[in-house]
Amino acid sequence: MKNCNQGVVVLYAHDNAQVSKLKHFCGRNNIDKFEILLEENKAESSAPSWGKFRDMVEVKKVDRVFVYSFSSVAKSSMQLLEVLEGLEARGVSFVSLLEKFDSQIPTGKGFLGNLKTLVRFEKEVISDRTKKAVQAARAKGKRVGRKRTRPSSLIRSFLVKGLSHREISLILDVSVGTVGLESREWKKERGISNVSA
Repeated sequence: MKNCNQGVVVLYAHDNAQVSKLKHFCGRNNIDKFEILLEENKAESSAPSWGKFRDMVEVKKVDRVFVYSFSSVAKSSMQLLEVLEGLEARGVSFVSLLEKFDSQIPTGKGFLGNLKTLVRFEKEVISDRTKKAVQAARAKGKRVGRKRTRPSSLIRSFLVKGLSHREISLILDVSVGTVGLESREWKKERGISNVSA
């Protein structure tokens, strides 16, 4: 661990047990000036609540951040990378006690490089799985995507009556493009091409 007696040090924790362990760590490393930010999670969520911590980092009032574990600031490797890159871009170093991680030392920098590779890999795997699932669903004849919400039968009934796309869009409170799309699909079903409605 590099010298920690420089700049503003923040201990970021979610409970008093983490605060106690962070204080003990600071005592062992002769860090006597720090600010404690205790942000208890009220409920399980996919993202931690940043509050004052985020505000301090944004205005560059923080030089070092100490957490008990990565899970204090991130719930996934993608989120962790986002946090670490955000801190790095602002010149804020990051230390996690449980994982023995320090962003200022070579092993920490190496870990960050490996994390970037892992996150890129995760994104590619998720993308590939999603594409395969969509293909499989389509092969089974399942509709993929949002459920259609436009009032197709109403649009078609007004088209039969000879109303313009603009008039229909005003009556039904839908866009002219929506009416046009329904009109084209309806004509295609009936085998009509290039006929204006």
